[in-house]
Amino acid sequence: MSFGLVCPNSLPGLSIKAARCYRQAARQSRNPFVFQNKDHFLFSLFFKQQTERGFLTSLVLLFERGVWTENMKLLMLQLLLLGAFLSLCNGRQMSRCEVVKIFKSQGLDGFEGFAVGNYVCMAYWESRWKTHRVRESNNMGKDYGIFQINSAKWCDDGSSGGQNQCGVLCTDLLKDDLKASVECLKIIVKKEGLKSWDTWDSFCNGRKMKRWVKGCD
Repeated sequence: MSFGLVCPNSLPGLSIKAARCYRQAARQSRNPFVFQNKDHFLFSLFFKQQTERGFLTSLVLLFERGVWTENMKLLMLQLLLLGAFLSLCNGRQMSRCEVVKIFKSQGLDGFEGFAVGNYVCMAYWESRWKTHRVRESNNMGKDYGIFQINSAKWCDDGSSGGQNQCGVLCTDLLKDDLKASVECLKIIVKKEGLKSWDTWDSFCNGRKMKRWVKGCD
């Protein structure tokens, strides 16, 4: 009798379906899962490390431990391409000072009485300053961009029933120049204040904001 997840035998080629299976298996740390051969076990180890330590670090660790089989050596290039694809899905992550500079240039320092550090802090807790981040909302619709602006109320993602109070396409909120994101944020703050973001109220409100802009002059 076997328990857990059985991944498809796709060696020597690694399909996207198989890769997702190994990632899922690696995350199911509470349950044992079945491996069809040694390569499958090594792939699960790779994806577990990839989840915990990052893609390139995982490749190096496996190489240093001497656990590369012939099949895995042949698949190194394919794994690197897969890692690049996963990185693109996560989008660009800006640096703190880069965010400060853009926010100041677009008029957020002092906007509605809030120092720019408040906006930098909130954006960090919302998206870790990732410009292309999209995720399902806890309530309805999806949250987009560095501020995780919701599609049900503020932008248009093509779904029926959206209010689009910012008058902007949700995809525009994923652009690296942040212009659409900042303009939409200003509309939200004017209407609802920064408390519209639970993360600001939980992690930024009433705290020292100078540390978010320190060294970015």
